[in-house]
Amino acid sequence: MLTLVIPVYNYAHKLEDTLSILRAWLKDRSDVKEILFVNDGSTDSTAEMLSKLEKPMRALHLPKNSGKGAAVKAGALAATGDYIFFTDIDMPYELNAIDRALQEFAQGADVVSGSRNLEGSKSNVERSAERKASSVLFSWLANFILLEHVPDTQCGLKGFTRPAAQTIFENIRATGYVFDVEILYIAQHENLRIGFVPVTLINDSNSSVNVVKDGARMAFDLARLYMRTRTRINMKDVLFISGLGLAIAFLLMPTLHNIGILTALSERGVPVLWTLLALPVFMPLFLVAGSLGLSLLPFHKHAAAQFSRYGVIGAFNTALNAAIFNTLIYLSGVSQGPLVTVFALITFAIVITQSFFWNMFWTFRNTPPQNRHKQYARFFAITSVVAMINLSIIHVLVNVVGAPPGIPVKIWANIALLLTIFTAVLGNFFGYKFFVFKK
Repeated sequence: MLTLVIPVYNYAHKLEDTLSILRAWLKDRSDVKEILFVNDGSTDSTAEMLSKLEKPMRALHLPKNSGKGAAVKAGALAATGDYIFFTDIDMPYELNAIDRALQEFAQGADVVSGSRNLEGSKSNVERSAERKASSVLFSWLANFILLEHVPDTQCGLKGFTRPAAQTIFENIRATGYVFDVEILYIAQHENLRIGFVPVTLINDSNSSVNVVKDGARMAFDLARLYMRTRTRINMKDVLFISGLGLAIAFLLMPTLHNIGILTALSERGVPVLWTLLALPVFMPLFLVAGSLGLSLLPFHKHAAAQFSRYGVIGAFNTALNAAIFNTLIYLSGVSQGPLVTVFALITFAIVITQSFFWNMFWTFRNTPPQNRHKQYARFFAITSVVAMINLSIIHVLVNVVGAPPGIPVKIWANIALLLTIFTAVLGNFFGYKFFVFKK
């Protein structure tokens, strides 16, 4: 049994036309449990007309106008059907698309979205060039920065299984242009299966588009949704990142001492104690801010959050790497020659092992369980290849090129180490994501 949710606002002048279409549609159906009109704070006689509805039609009244998104959300959460659909009050699409959607549900879909861009889609009305252009541009932008490919983000006919509707509409916050985009984003983020069906456009009465005004608002709303969804980290993540920040602060201390930074700061009037106290305070804050910044990168779905967590682990690995590397240099008194390469190998072996567990249990935590031995072998292989490239770079810079005039060999060894961060970050991330922790 299904529920059809229809948001309505100040539509008394044409409401009877919509009711006639729905009554005719209901005559041939026995699977409609209810048609739920959500009155979004109308100020005309819409509420009065809806009060006279007969079953299976009923109405839900919101106290004030809150937007289409809020109205659909209220209706979806109040619906009692096993499958919940929504469409617009002006009946823009032939309702036979619901039958196609039910077939998708029978094949395992959790969410079904109509699309005006699929094979089999038709249009019985002429859409304005401005409306077509704004729809295509908005859909492209939403796909580029937020979604895995969706053929039509703005089609106003969508359906959900009851559990999927609960998951999506309990979390949705958008009420304007990006309402449909957030539905799809949450569905993808929650790994719900999405099906798409062609639709026939039979009415385009809501076709007034102001390219400048509406275009700017659409872009603003999409940017706001992007910021909100990509910077969502929970308190556990914040505490974990802060803890790693403290660890990094303490790991950096021997490195700063070894390369002379603490001494240089002290000579310029900055007490060593101040520096040592400042690191544990500012490093956690810097790491949390950096994690939020990385999460804004325009990757799809989980990739931005994964790269953000990967960046945090990378910072920790870099500090650990530098601490072990500099401790070995300090204890041995050797800062050039073949032994430096051995130090780098020892450092690599320690860092890679602990890094595997950080990445498995936190960075790529949403991946399904796999054979850990094979997974570690792949992890080791990817990291080894990248490490060999980086070791070659370090060897050439330290032992072949040598420190430039005026740069101490200890500092040059660390500069060589820092220059390998770029290749390590990108090489390892894409290798881990698509080869080691793939879905």
